[in-house]
Amino acid sequence: MAVVSKAGCNLGACHANANGKGGLKISLRGDNPAGDYTILVRELDQRRVNLLDPEASLILQKPSGQVVHQGGVRFSRDSEEYRILRDWIAAGAPGPSDETPRVARLEVTPDQAIVVEPIDHVQLKVVAHLTDGTSRDVTSLACYEPTNRLVEVDHDGRVSRMQLGESTVIVRFLNQQLAVPLAF
Repeated sequence: MAVVSKAGCNLGACHANANGKGGLKISLRGDNPAGDYTILVRELDQRRVNLLDPEASLILQKPSGQVVHQGGVRFSRDSEEYRILRDWIAAGAPGPSDETPRVARLEVTPDQAIVVEPIDHVQLKVVAHLTDGTSRDVTSLACYEPTNRLVEVDHDGRVSRMQLGESTVIVRFLNQQLAVPLAF
């Protein structure tokens, strides 16, 4: 679900709107992982996820641009996102389990920053702390949503100043989110 979120598929402007898009309707921001799993793996004659030929799965072909997708290319075939989905499908596309560790909390560093010229960017690092006591760097899979146009955030959490001023970046991973206030 982190990959689906990172690609923007479960936002209101895409497959999570009231009617879905292109015959696919999933929960907003992954609020219903079990329901989304059923929709992705079991519906549409199991064409979205092809357990016999993972590379033929629509969940890989459409966002990587191999098949026409109104949402455009969301990730490339050599990306971490593609690899994660392909490996999940190749492993039999296991569903949600009560035994799977959950995200207990997120940690973002820096958790706030005042950035002084000539520096014009800050790199965020996102760590997910799981219910089994382990932690994982999820910087590349987290979602970054700036609250205004004073900053831009790249795929991997580098926040770049576009204009001087204050901004906040909402950092989201699965069911957790944090606000990171920044001033340039």
